[in-house]
Amino acid sequence: MKKSDYSEETLDISKEIVNSCNSCKKCMRECVMMNEFGECPQDIFQGFLRDGEIDPIIPYSCTLCNRCTMICPMNLEMPKAFMGMRESIIRSNGGKSPLKSHRAVYVHQLLGLGLMNIFTTRRKSK
Repeated sequence: MKKSDYSEETLDISKEIVNSCNSCKKCMRECVMMNEFGECPQDIFQGFLRDGEIDPIIPYSCTLCNRCTMICPMNLEMPKAFMGMRESIIRSNGGKSPLKSHRAVYVHQLLGLGLMNIFTTRRKSK
């Protein structure tokens, strides 16, 4: 993916994280995921902005729990950036997750379409 494939909002939030993070690492103490991919949020987001791409495992590893933002003295919205990355990755991959581990979910949805509505956000028309 190219940097231009990501939404302006995702890029803006990522820039804000790089420019505003004071490296206090409070979020790192709250989040196991962040520790897997860098020393502080700036590492992850600087690489993303520099390279214009990110390994899909990084945004998909975020549980979007928002604990990092709640503890952050700068109120940086890392989950929102990760969600934006996911959306762009999906869009550029024909509507599917590029992660092999997600193929089972896709097959389940494909085979269960119309049979099980528990995982759908669509409502049947009357």
